[in-house]
Amino acid sequence: MEKQKNKFILILTAVTLIFGLGIKHIISTFFPQYMISWYPAIPIFFFVLGLILIFNVFKVKTMEARKTVNLYLMLRVGKILASLLFLLVYWITHKTALKPFALIFIVFYAIFMFTETFIFYSAEKWIKKTKSDEDSI
Repeated sequence: MEKQKNKFILILTAVTLIFGLGIKHIISTFFPQYMISWYPAIPIFFFVLGLILIFNVFKVKTMEARKTVNLYLMLRVGKILASLLFLLVYWITHKTALKPFALIFIVFYAIFMFTETFIFYSAEKWIKKTKSDEDSI
C-alpha cells in the first residue's frame, strides 16, 4: 500500500514540476506581461490539494465503494471552495493582473483535475485488485 501511495505522490510531484516550470517558461518567454508575482503559489496550492486527495484515498482502503465515491466528491467540493478562497485572497490583496492570474489558475485547475482523476481511478483499481486478491486467499 505504501509503495502505491509513493507512486502516486511521485506522479503528482512530476506533474507539478513539469507543468509548473513549463508554463512559467512559456509565460516568461512569450507573454512576459502576464507573469504574476504569485505564480509559484498556484502549483504549490494544487500540489498540496493533490497530497490531501492521495492521503485520504489510501486512508479509506477498507471502505465500501459508495463511501469512497462520497469521499471523492467531498474532496472535489472542498477543492472548489479552497480554490474560490485562494482566488478571493488574491483578488483582495492584488487589484491588478486579475485576468492573467485567473487564466493561469484555470489552466492549473484543469491539469490537476485530470491528474487527480487519474490517481483516484488508479487507486480504486488497485484497491479492488488488492481486495479481490485477499478474498481469494
